[in-house]
Amino acid sequence: MSPHDKFTDHTTNQLISVPIGISARHIHLCQEDMEKLFGPGHQLTPLNNLYQPGHFAAKEVVSVVGPKGVLEEVRILGPVRKETQVEISRTDAYQLGIEAPIRDSGDLTGTPGAVLVGPNGPIMISNGVIMAASHIHMGTEEAARYGYVNSNRVELLARGQREISYRNVKIRVDPNAKLEFHLDTDEANAALVKNGDFAVIKSKNTVIFDKTGQPVTLNQSTNITFHQVAVPHSTLGSEALALLRYHFTLDNEEFRKLVKHLLMPGVLFPNKFYLLSILKDDKTAGAAAFYYLSDVKFGYVEYILIKPDFQKLGLGSHLYHKIISILEDDYPDLTGMVLEVRSTEKDLAYRKEFFLNLGAIPIDISFYPVSKNIADSGLMFMFQPLREDANLNWPTLAKTLDNLAEVMLNTM
Repeated sequence: MSPHDKFTDHTTNQLISVPIGISARHIHLCQEDMEKLFGPGHQLTPLNNLYQPGHFAAKEVVSVVGPKGVLEEVRILGPVRKETQVEISRTDAYQLGIEAPIRDSGDLTGTPGAVLVGPNGPIMISNGVIMAASHIHMGTEEAARYGYVNSNRVELLARGQREISYRNVKIRVDPNAKLEFHLDTDEANAALVKNGDFAVIKSKNTVIFDKTGQPVTLNQSTNITFHQVAVPHSTLGSEALALLRYHFTLDNEEFRKLVKHLLMPGVLFPNKFYLLSILKDDKTAGAAAFYYLSDVKFGYVEYILIKPDFQKLGLGSHLYHKIISILEDDYPDLTGMVLEVRSTEKDLAYRKEFFLNLGAIPIDISFYPVSKNIADSGLMFMFQPLREDANLNWPTLAKTLDNLAEVMLNTM
């Protein structure tokens, strides 16, 4: 038997697309060290929620000092942990002059230390500085569906402008986890990928050979890509607009509005319009039309759609995750998302459930005085806070509805 024969059954090698999450330098503190840095009894103040449920970026920052340099305002992530851990990239390690090893999170034995400087002064940690090994977060149900268990290791291919393979990547299975591939800024820059882009993973047999003994590359048709549409007459633009027009039964005025916002982005300033398409197997699988509302620092998703043939694959969640990633890149002050739900559509219940699962809550606009344009639109809205300081009180809601009226009225 050829040594390659056991690898020729391609049906056992499932290809799975995973959204990419990029981890910049950050710190996890134990309670004892936090009190030394910020004072007795100090608790972290959440700034914004992270993609993984229960985790957040805190308002608190500290400086990390090494033999050769300093990293200032390094963000602390919560909740607190049993041990303090400083996660940096290779570039950061050079700047600090610290030989940080590549380790799985929590594996801190024999790692170097550093000086941390907070409002209450400096402390010295004897270990805990690492370059975090890239890893995959995966929920229990997803792991069971794909045939993985905690600590399985796989190979991934990240498809940015460059293609980079990552081997021996650990899967962390947790009941509350969302599917996501974590890598640091140096790794992301090497592949030229951004938050919300995709990597492709395979089952545990990650090297496949054909009958001639040659390695088989990953099938490019499994790629999932996003395209931010700039002009309506491009192929992707035409397909995305046609898809939204057909599914949401847009009248001529509504359709002209989308075209105008692509052709004349300046008419919305300081608000901004986006049209995004998602492709699977090089075919348009869905599209979204969304805005940034400058007065309230919210995103507004007017339309989001996955074609029926591509539903039940998790693409809707990935598309929404990419929308947030784009807005956060362009507007770091983004605090929340307003989501439009049309009350006249037959799949209202499905869309409400989809948005509820994303963490959104309904907004009862009938309780407030609103513009006639909004009141007569037959629309429902939902809101998802992205940061702890996101505030949807009455003054903010009034501004939001005024912003929405401006967008809705801005037609040809």
